[in-house]
Amino acid sequence: MKFNAALRTLAASALAAALGGTGIAHAEQGYIGFGFGSGSSSDWCNIDYGACEDSDTGFKFFGGARLSDSLAAEISYTDFGTVTDFSDPDHVDISGLTLSLVGMLALSEQFDLLGKLGIGSWTADAGSWGSDTGSDVAFGVGVQLETSENLAIRGEWEQIQAGHRILGDYTLLSVSILYRF
Repeated sequence: MKFNAALRTLAASALAAALGGTGIAHAEQGYIGFGFGSGSSSDWCNIDYGACEDSDTGFKFFGGARLSDSLAAEISYTDFGTVTDFSDPDHVDISGLTLSLVGMLALSEQFDLLGKLGIGSWTADAGSWGSDTGSDVAFGVGVQLETSENLAIRGEWEQIQAGHRILGDYTLLSVSILYRF
């Protein structure tokens, strides 16, 4: 518990320092993007529900600013999809808003490795059963292929480490297109 609090504080401090020094409006290069893929909940089907589905099609919208050759600040909205218990009409829609620092390691002129660390604020909406919210550590890894001066394609694995008592952690494995302006 103390480790998660320290990690959240560190991530928030790093993001604030990066944004405070540069400001998104004055950043080197802004970008927006859209991605889709497979969203999942790590623990939904671990409870003895019988027939269940713990993954669904997910999507995300994101935008950010490149702060240097190897660092960007990014905000994203992710819909992780819906998890379902088929033995009961239970379903939970999971979404989150994430602020992250993105580290980039160039392997060539066109190919980067990505690492993300930030804070994710999530909502799990179970309709008539109510909803739950929280803020937890968010992280991810990926690759980015530069296809032109303004376009790139990303492949990413991202997770909000919610540790929810029923749903566990929320994960999105996605392919995205990124446009720079």
